[in-house]
Amino acid sequence: MPRFVLIILIVCLLELAYYLINRYFFKRALAQINWWEWVAVILIIPSIMAYLYYKQS
Repeated sequence: MPRFVLIILIVCLLELAYYLINRYFFKRALAQINWWEWVAVILIIPSIMAYLYYKQS
């Protein structure tokens, strides 16, 4: 169970970092971020990280 919590925490931190990067560096509001960008951040990056994490342990 702690691995699952860690992965959820990492996903939330990635979401926050992605939003803040878009907000402050690119001056884009939440509504201006395309849906496919969120899909990449939510699904692809954490999936790769989870795979590497599980493979390591």
